[in-house]
Amino acid sequence: MTATGEASWLLFSEDARAGVDGARLVQAARELELQELEKDIALESALALLAVAQARAFEAIERENLSLTYADLAAAESRRAAGTGSRADVARLRARISRDRQALVAAYEARRGAEIRFNRLLDRPLDQQILPVIDEAESAARQANDPAETLPLPLEATVRTPAAFDGLGAKLLTLAEAQAPEIAAAQRLLEAREREVLAARRAFYLPTAFASASLATRLAEGGVGREPPTPPGAEGLFPLPPDTSWSLGVGVELPILTGGARAARRARAELDRDATELLLDRARQQVEERLRLALLGLETAYETRLQAQRAAQAAEEAFEVVEDAYAQGLENLTTLLDAQRELRVARRSQAAATYAALARWHEVERATGGELDDAALSRIQSRLQEHDSNPPEKTP
Repeated sequence: MTATGEASWLLFSEDARAGVDGARLVQAARELELQELEKDIALESALALLAVAQARAFEAIERENLSLTYADLAAAESRRAAGTGSRADVARLRARISRDRQALVAAYEARRGAEIRFNRLLDRPLDQQILPVIDEAESAARQANDPAETLPLPLEATVRTPAAFDGLGAKLLTLAEAQAPEIAAAQRLLEAREREVLAARRAFYLPTAFASASLATRLAEGGVGREPPTPPGAEGLFPLPPDTSWSLGVGVELPILTGGARAARRARAELDRDATELLLDRARQQVEERLRLALLGLETAYETRLQAQRAAQAAEEAFEVVEDAYAQGLENLTTLLDAQRELRVARRSQAAATYAALARWHEVERATGGELDDAALSRIQSRLQEHDSNPPEKTP
């Protein structure tokens, strides 16, 4: 009875090394894809939070509009008591109050629905209350004398200046190419494919080296024939082999004839690499397209918000004039209600334009592949100022 043990060690294998390197790069690409998903979720959460803020602003506008209608009713009743008003005006305003209350209820429903959607997105209890959004900025906007005062927007002056806005787009595009997870993931995949191509080329001349060892031990033996026959007088000339034997060895493998398998492997790896290069180019184009569309939306949103501010300010002034004239009996109720309706529409448009501009800014942040914090914005602004102070020479 004999016991035998064998072992082998791989000393060098280009295929094994390429497999490990490729697996690490593919894992890095998967982690970057996870970052991309996290950034998409962060953008969706930010937009949902802005939707809650906008719904709250609409609710506040409807509540203020209802208060104005109550004030109109009080003025109409005073005019009727003084003999300068009609009963029809009072009845019309009471009907208007009912409609305004309906609008307030609808605004409340929209606000609660936005809060429920936001809670679902963050996997929170759907009935959990949400703290006020951007409280300081909203309170400052409500307390300001200027009705056009509202939430501040990042780099507002830069976006409204065409030359500075073009420079901002170039800086943000460079930033996006450097930190966008979509591009980084495609680059890791391309590096993995290039490693496969290198391994396929080295397979023509790099061997596989290995070491081996074996150990055999005779545990027991017996019976006839245990000892070999020995001629008379030759005892001891042919000793029995030892009970234990071992061996060590080092070897290399380099297939010479493979039927074209190595050439086919190299061709397939090069095709995979070329396809991944196309994916990288597409990722860069998609990031640039997304950023340029986001910047276009940002530019138009900022301008829309500016015009909405001016319209709200004009509507506020017009309503004040008509309201004073109605109290003095110089204007009729129809003109007053028209002015109040235009004020309500202008305020809602201003709020919608403000939160739309903030949403476009979050989309710009997502397109760049990262959050544009105050430090990043300061660096971009300083570079834009340097560019403005040292403009490039124009080509004649």
